[in-house]
Amino acid sequence: MAWTQIFETEIDGRRVEGFRYEEGDLKVVTVQKTDYFGDVRMDDSSMTIPSPILAGDKIEIHAPNSDELHRELIIDGDFSEADAIKIVTLFD
Repeated sequence: MAWTQIFETEIDGRRVEGFRYEEGDLKVVTVQKTDYFGDVRMDDSSMTIPSPILAGDKIEIHAPNSDELHRELIIDGDFSEADAIKIVTLFD
C-alpha cells in the first residue's frame, strides 16, 4: 500500500503537497510557518519535552478524513481557515 500524490501547489507562501493513501487517509507535506518550541508536559511520574520545529522545517500532517485534516491544518500547520479550506478542496 502506498501514498499517491494528488497535488502540489503553493499556499500562504509555502509549498504544499497532498497525498491520499489507498485506504483513504490524507497527508499534507509542507513547511513549518513559525518556530514552535512545544509545550512541556508533566504528569505524576514523568516530564515530556518536545523537540523544537523551526520555521522552514518540513512537516507532515495526517488525518483520516477531510474534516479532521481541515482542523489539523489550522492547529498543527498554522494555516488560516480560508487556506485550510483551499487545501482540503484540492483533494476533491
